[in-house]
Amino acid sequence: MTERTADIDTRLPNHDHRPQTTGRFPTTWWIAGVGVTAIVAAFVIFIAGVSRGDSNPVTPDPTPGPAETAVVSTPSPTPPGGSPATPVAAATPAGEFPAGWLGYASERWTYTGTEGDYVLVAADSEGVVTSMAPWSTQEVGIASVAALDMDTGAELWRIEIPCYPLIPALTVDTAFVPCLDGTVLALARSDGAEIWRTNTGTAPYSPIVSEGLVITDSGSPDEVHFTLRHEPVHWGAGDVVALDQATGEERWRFDVAGEHSFINVQDGRVFIGTGARGQEGIETGLYVLDLQTGQLVWSETTIGEIRQRPRVVDGDVFVIARGTYSFDATTGSPNWVSERRPYDIMVVAGRVIGIQSYGGDAFFGLDAATGIETWTESFCDCGFTFSVDDGHAVISTVGSVFGVNPESGMPLWGPEGRVDADYGFTPAIIGDRIIAGSGRSGTVTALDLP
Repeated sequence: MTERTADIDTRLPNHDHRPQTTGRFPTTWWIAGVGVTAIVAAFVIFIAGVSRGDSNPVTPDPTPGPAETAVVSTPSPTPPGGSPATPVAAATPAGEFPAGWLGYASERWTYTGTEGDYVLVAADSEGVVTSMAPWSTQEVGIASVAALDMDTGAELWRIEIPCYPLIPALTVDTAFVPCLDGTVLALARSDGAEIWRTNTGTAPYSPIVSEGLVITDSGSPDEVHFTLRHEPVHWGAGDVVALDQATGEERWRFDVAGEHSFINVQDGRVFIGTGARGQEGIETGLYVLDLQTGQLVWSETTIGEIRQRPRVVDGDVFVIARGTYSFDATTGSPNWVSERRPYDIMVVAGRVIGIQSYGGDAFFGLDAATGIETWTESFCDCGFTFSVDDGHAVISTVGSVFGVNPESGMPLWGPEGRVDADYGFTPAIIGDRIIAGSGRSGTVTALDLP
């Protein structure tokens, strides 16, 4: 761990910021490197082998076939054969736990759907809803959505759908499931019955429900090419669309010039980060809209394209463009900019935590109020996804998931040995429980935090 007090240019620059290229920080914990590719790039991998094929529609069947019977298992400390499962990394030697170490997270249950599927999860106090589909569109398989019991992992229902489902958005009684072909499905959480469906003409990835509206973002055509039966998706242009929560009717649409958009919703406003995949002459940046009308409130288009969801915390909005930027969420006035240009950030406990995937230290922490860098760490060299809720700073990677101390960057807890779910995508955090999907194994795993 190292302390930095580099000067921060608090003016809003419109010139290119290059990432810092500091040396690697010495390894300080027990996790060995298990991967070098960012998890979100997994979408590019599973789409890359796509070829056009049969475009006949698929007839949904609410009952999975015999080969797809879901299985829920409870963890066993010692598997058959008498030896523990092989851990992702060597255990920490006695007496070498980092300061503040809380202990190991315990596996509560594992749900197994269809082996080989990717699984994306959404969860709340009412339960878990999963989206599942074959890893590659060249693999013949059926996409589905399932509901699981939060405490036991038991499958409550499962239905087949004719499109690639991504991250659901949840209300108490409805799951809103986006698909790569532009479809958004509203399903009853009680039994999976379809309430409505509509097509946004874009490629929605992770919608947000707020104040009676379903707000959809849009993926990039470079990453999202085909639906389950190899039909081209409705490209759109990264538009952000607001749908009526009760009917699915379009309420407003914001025309985004770029190819993709990432959204957040806070305090009656929609925060949109847009990008154009490096294409010249396309205006990209940060746009803030009124939630109910879709009217532009303010924008910032001098910072370059944005490749991750804006983070809105305590009246400020944080984005990654040519560097890491902070703006007043109400007025758009710039607060500070750091030359750090990470893969992703999360904001928790007064710290902006970033993954420095463009060289330098694996993790860094910035003071959220000033942008001054307070720590760097490199205890793990692998692909990550971030998640934060109720003060938990959680980082997931292939085969593991662990908590980080926002004040120091040191690990607070981790799994004891390898976790069966390969944690291909950002986990959901409900209180002191983590629900994580998988990239290839078709599983969902619940962990209780120490």
